[in-house]
Amino acid sequence: MSLTDSKLKSLLNKVSDKITILADRDSMSARISPKGKIVFQYRYRHKGKQKRYDIGTYPALTLAEARKVVPTLRDIAADGYDIKEYYAKDEIDNCKPTLDQCIELFMDKYVSRLRTSTQSVYHYSFGKHVKGKFKTPVEDITKPQWYAFFDEVEKSSTGYVAQTMVKQLKTCLRFCSDRGFINQHTLNDLATKSVGHNSQVKDRTPSISEIQQILRELERSQCLVSTKNTVKFIIYTGARCGEVREMELTDIDLKNSLWILPAEKSKTKIKIVRPLAPQAIKVLKEQIGLFGEFSKYVFPSATYQNAISSQTINKFCRAVRARMNLQSWTVHDFRRSISTILVDEGIEPYITEKLLGHSLGGVFSIYNKSNFLNEQLAAYSKWERLIG
Repeated sequence: MSLTDSKLKSLLNKVSDKITILADRDSMSARISPKGKIVFQYRYRHKGKQKRYDIGTYPALTLAEARKVVPTLRDIAADGYDIKEYYAKDEIDNCKPTLDQCIELFMDKYVSRLRTSTQSVYHYSFGKHVKGKFKTPVEDITKPQWYAFFDEVEKSSTGYVAQTMVKQLKTCLRFCSDRGFINQHTLNDLATKSVGHNSQVKDRTPSISEIQQILRELERSQCLVSTKNTVKFIIYTGARCGEVREMELTDIDLKNSLWILPAEKSKTKIKIVRPLAPQAIKVLKEQIGLFGEFSKYVFPSATYQNAISSQTINKFCRAVRARMNLQSWTVHDFRRSISTILVDEGIEPYITEKLLGHSLGGVFSIYNKSNFLNEQLAAYSKWERLIG
């Protein structure tokens, strides 16, 4: 049976006539001295001999904290080291958490409260670039090791991704420091701007002819239909990529040709109602016909269990861009295009703001609660004709 805090509290400082060993999971145990002192221990074998390593003393070290140390100890023993020799002394300060353990705490206690799309970004970036890269305690990672790691991220991905990783890991370790999980670490000594580069101000506005070329290239692409249709739907509606990716069947009213985005899925935390023009409806009907029986998502991943990921969309767009003789573009640029081009075509700016899912500012937003559905539909229909 695993240890519990209540059991440990009942034994703490309780005088006995013998030493008691209570087993926990994953080869961890608690040693209770005759005077009631409780020490967490890890059992392992080295060169055929059974050994114990003192992890730390309860309650200075909590049960949960002691358990977080175990995976690191297991890895050390699995690599053939004697844990006591590895740390040179048997005190808990030498069993400092690894970067993986810091990420685990950060994901569990902080990231889990963020928006689903933000959680997905953290899960992907940490899983792809960070997990398993450092086995040494995070407090012992040197500046040269950090720089070598981020340089490798930039080499395998981009400078922007490398700099983003610096920001994400600083946030993670700051959170762990605030909770007392770790002490000093050298990542704080790195200037964020010394790694990679930040994102540039975006002003790309693909023209009608460019969008027509992109749509033709999408049709020629040999990829999963959900991937292709996600990008097409973004072009037709000017909606945010995350809004489209996470669209569920319950958000669609085909009878009335409406897409109703709940407030909890909206970046502005306000319900967004968009009318659907013919090409957008065509995409939705194809998706629902293909995947409606298997997934709650209109644009599902290959497993049908989740929404298609932003990484899949970005990878697909990189492949499409590589085949085209066009200035670089992203799916977010299409929002700029639909707004700019439709205003030039005579559509009122407040209507294009509604298409983009923006809140109307000033007194307008206080007294006018109309969704301007007819006007939006007219604008969307005009947009589809322009790029069709």
